[in-house]
Amino acid sequence: MTLNSKIKLYSVLSFSIFFTTIFSQNSEVEIVYKEIYHKTQRIYGIDLELVNGIIYDNIIKRTIGHPFFLEPRPYNGELVFRGKSYKNIELIYDLFRQQILLNYTTDSNNLWIYIPSEHISEFSLFNKNFQKYSLKGLPTGFYQVIGNPDSIMCLYYWKKNRRTVGHTEAGYLYEYTNEIKTCYLLMDNEISRYTSNFSFVSLFPYELKPDIRKYIR
Repeated sequence: MTLNSKIKLYSVLSFSIFFTTIFSQNSEVEIVYKEIYHKTQRIYGIDLELVNGIIYDNIIKRTIGHPFFLEPRPYNGELVFRGKSYKNIELIYDLFRQQILLNYTTDSNNLWIYIPSEHISEFSLFNKNFQKYSLKGLPTGFYQVIGNPDSIMCLYYWKKNRRTVGHTEAGYLYEYTNEIKTCYLLMDNEISRYTSNFSFVSLFPYELKPDIRKYIR
């Protein structure tokens, strides 16, 4: 075992002892933790990186709609986290918070856990590929990628907003908007936004426009 491996193992075991000590008086929490810990060891080995985030809790109960991409359920997918690829995992994309959740099932619980976004470079779900971009003229975040990275790409930035739509004695009522898609074209290392087929075609050189029109029909 290498020194780094020993350090990592020691850190994990220390975290385990610390966590169990804190919650030793709460048997339910301790049981859930032990299930997560041991199942993680079985599936991922000693690597706890993917289940080291915050558990999703819908603290805003009075809402219309939901904050997620597509439907409010997990989709089979894959992601690259800290440079390591994880495949055949169940993911949920929170468009309102711009975060990715892992659907994690223990023997007796089903949990949605936020994966730290700063360490995710790309992911895919429902046959849609997303990559993290931080380019001039773009908000830093995840973009659905269509096209060839070596030539021309369309980048779609998806999000949802939340607004207050009412108030009663029980509290505020909130509503999530439908999915909002902002479209960009990345060509010759330049980013341009487009809002329609017409504006998309206008971004290309004159000699390419006839072929582009045929392509998008």
